[in-house]
Amino acid sequence: LKLNLLMAHEGALPAVAVDQKEKQKPEIVLVPEPARVLEGETARFRCRVTGYPLPKVNWYLNGQLIRKSKRFRLRYDGIYYLDIVDYAAVYTCEAKNDYGVATTSASLSSIIVLNEHNEVPGDIQCHDFS
Repeated sequence: LKLNLLMAHEGALPAVAVDQKEKQKPEIVLVPEPARVLEGETARFRCRVTGYPLPKVNWYLNGQLIRKSKRFRLRYDGIYYLDIVDYAAVYTCEAKNDYGVATTSASLSSIIVLNEHNEVPGDIQCHDFS
């Protein structure tokens, strides 16, 4: 941002406005909580960050950047949201700016609903540990 200051006896004098806001590394102030949902339902993680300049926030699954898709929805309204359709795993929120990086992770668990006969679906193995 450049300002031109006019002094009566000297004419135009260029001046540079100094950004007074203190530089700050990212900090995660609202961490996503571990979640459990019924199989097939949508879960939501929330993450709020501070820092200056405003950090760039990304979500990761197994180290891979999450992009918007049928399974994942990303939204921001002052809080960063990740909506997940039926994918149990550990998710990581990363906030990064020129002064640092902050990360936090949360797990999503699916609760499998047994059918009316209390049968376990064929692709799931059960073990009795008693």
